[in-house]
Amino acid sequence: MPKVNLVDYAGREQAYVKHRLLAEYLPPLAYKVGSAWDSIVYVDAFSGPWKTNCADLADSSFAVAIDTLRNAQAGLREKGKNRRIDCILIEEDKKAFKQLQTFAASQIAPSFGCACSLWFRFRPSTSSLRRTHQIHSSLSFSILKVGRTFLCGR
Repeated sequence: MPKVNLVDYAGREQAYVKHRLLAEYLPPLAYKVGSAWDSIVYVDAFSGPWKTNCADLADSSFAVAIDTLRNAQAGLREKGKNRRIDCILIEEDKKAFKQLQTFAASQIAPSFGCACSLWFRFRPSTSSLRRTHQIHSSLSFSILKVGRTFLCGR
């Protein structure tokens, strides 16, 4: 995670903590999943964006996660593991969803896989996640749930 100006997080200190957690813990987790499975699926069940200060949403949790996953993917590639990464970003608030959808569309790249945004009321459970992911793939996968964020290998 690049050097952060804490002034940008005034009034949203919890976002800073989440971003630090993503930056510190997501890379080793992605390396472990990427070493065992052919692809990684990252799911953010309540994506937002919420109270971002950057027009490009770079200070949102999903942008931090995607940037972190891109770096982990590059590291895996250097180790001879060419892994596909899919990001499923879910939001039920229609206004936030429109911003999320625009952002997700800008992130699609052949080297990264697909960033998807879905609009519906998400029930955070592994069974609802399996049904959600079937929209995008018929492959089976394993799920690791951490709070409202899921990391899957398939």
